[in-house]
Amino acid sequence: MHRLNTFRPRKPSPTPSGSRRLLPSLLPSQTLGIPILLGRSLQPTDGENAPKVAVINEAMARHYFGDKNPVGERFTLTSGLQALGEIEIVGVAKDTKSTDLRSEAPRMFYMPFLQFPNTENLVFEVRTAVDPATIAPAVRRLIESTDSSLAVSKSTTLAETVNASLVQERAVATLGTVSGLLALLLASIGLYGVLAYAATQRMREIGIRIALGAPMHQVLRLILHQGMRWVLAGIAAGLAGAIALTRFLSSLLFGVSALDPATFAGVTLLLGLVALLACWLPARRAAKVDPMEALRYE
Repeated sequence: MHRLNTFRPRKPSPTPSGSRRLLPSLLPSQTLGIPILLGRSLQPTDGENAPKVAVINEAMARHYFGDKNPVGERFTLTSGLQALGEIEIVGVAKDTKSTDLRSEAPRMFYMPFLQFPNTENLVFEVRTAVDPATIAPAVRRLIESTDSSLAVSKSTTLAETVNASLVQERAVATLGTVSGLLALLLASIGLYGVLAYAATQRMREIGIRIALGAPMHQVLRLILHQGMRWVLAGIAAGLAGAIALTRFLSSLLFGVSALDPATFAGVTLLLGLVALLACWLPARRAAKVDPMEALRYE
C-alpha cells in the first residue's frame, strides 16, 4: 500500500453541521480493505451529478443513530453558513484508527471525491501487488501529467506510516524486554548460588541418606523442594504486583488486554522453567556426591 500526499490551495473543507470532530475521508474503502458492515461501498457511478452519498463508520453510526440501521438516513454538510445539501448514508464501514493505534476510532465518513471537491490536502492511496517503492515514481508522474497544478509533496508506504507511529511503544518494549531478561538472569544466578550453598551446608545429611540407600531421585526432590518453594512464593508475589500495575500500563497497550491470560501464563511458565533449571543444577550435583566424601565433609 502506498500513500501520496498532494496539495492544491482551496477553501477549508466543510464539516457536518453540529459536529466539528467528524473527520471526512476521501479514501475508497476497497483500497484500504476496510470491511463494509451494512449497505454498500462507494461506487464509480457516484459521480458529480449523482445524488450525494456517504459511507459512515461504526463510531459515527453509534453516536448519531444508536442501535438503529443508519442506511438510508441523511445528514447535512455546511461550509460556514452555506449548506451544501443533504447526503444519503449508503453504508457503514468498520472502525479504523486515524492518528495513532492507542486512540479510539474517531467518527468518520467517506464520500466520493467528485461530490466533495473543496479539499485542501489530497491523499491518494494506491494498492499494489509489488514493492510500493518501485511504482512511486510512475504514480507521481501520472498524477502530475493528469493535473499540473497538483504537486506531490511526499510518498510513503502504509507500513512505514504505522512503524513511525510505533517508535515510542517499540522503544519501551525493547527496554522492558532487555531489563526483564537481565533481571531473570540475575535472579537465576542468585537462586543457583543460594541452593548450591544450602546443598553444601547439608552435605553430611545428604551423604548419610545416600549411604543408607536413598536413591538419587529422593535427593534431587529434597533439594528441588527447598528451592521451588521460594520460586513459587516469588512468582505469586510477582503476579500480584503485575496485576496491580496493569492500570498504569494499559495506555501503552493496543490489541491486547492488560490482563491477557495467555501473556501471564506464558511469563509464569518461562519463569518457572528457568527457576527449575537453576534449582536442578545444584540438586543434581548434590545427588551425585560420593557418600564417603560427604561424610568427611566439614
